[in-house]
Amino acid sequence: MKTFLLLVLALTSFVTCHAQESYPNRAIRIVVPYGPGNMTDNYARIVGQKLSEALKQPVVVENRPGASAIVGTQAVAQAAPDGYTLLFTASGHVIAPVTYKKPPFDPVQDFAPIGMAIEYPYYLIGATSLTATNVQQLIAYGKANPGRLNYGTLGEGSGGHLLGQIFEQVTGAKATHVPYRTTSGFLTGLQSGEVDFAFDSVGSAHPLVLSGKLRGFAVTADKRVATAPEIPTLKEAGVNGFDALVWLGLLAPTKTPQPIIAKLNNALNQAMQASDTKARIERDGVRLAAGTPEQFAKRIQDDMSVWSAAAKRAGVALD
Repeated sequence: MKTFLLLVLALTSFVTCHAQESYPNRAIRIVVPYGPGNMTDNYARIVGQKLSEALKQPVVVENRPGASAIVGTQAVAQAAPDGYTLLFTASGHVIAPVTYKKPPFDPVQDFAPIGMAIEYPYYLIGATSLTATNVQQLIAYGKANPGRLNYGTLGEGSGGHLLGQIFEQVTGAKATHVPYRTTSGFLTGLQSGEVDFAFDSVGSAHPLVLSGKLRGFAVTADKRVATAPEIPTLKEAGVNGFDALVWLGLLAPTKTPQPIIAKLNNALNQAMQASDTKARIERDGVRLAAGTPEQFAKRIQDDMSVWSAAAKRAGVALD
């Protein structure tokens, strides 16, 4: 009996090692827990194409938005840890677990970090129908007209929601929260005047500012960004406490074998450092954030502390 068990263990080990060595031998699915057309989706498709070229297998990007990215994220957490279902997401990944009383998933225990791709600041943007043309005028209007301003987000507990809440606390301006299912939804709402302002990524929002469809107020970084040098930081605009950066990165379900994680990390770093990807990064005004799985794991832990403090400061505790 003992000999039989040893043979079974040896055979299982052989099959597992062979599967890891032959990975990938079929199509890979990358789940994006947001709707199409935003920065996360755009870079997921860039990464997907490059991974397909490097790994010699099809890579399919699937949008699964809903509940502030929880729907798609949970789907990956529950997937088999075999490297064929991955998650490409934003730093909102660490926000839901610190804003819900009963977290829907654990960003540390339920996922194996593969690597970061890029990072960038949030952008405070507004509707052109607003009489306010700068941050201080926006604040003044919000103070003089409590509740008349409203801001769009990807839902309760999202990064945009937390920043909106903190903006109210720090400035004294009062605004109404309007949640949307997708980024394109609240960007459309901003252009139509359905909502007044929002915190969104520089990459997706700045083209609309340049075209005159939206108004750019400030960025949540410690310095101005290359593609929007005329837009001040919030600190320059007289508002402190908003040094917030978004990252985009690739993760796998927990217990995904380390050799597969290493292979994917190598392919991801090659994808982000390719000349055409670098050109896209420069054009979008974002920063390359390639690195090791261990560096990504540390960033997740650090961001959980930052956003946990922000959620408490904003008084956000969702059921």
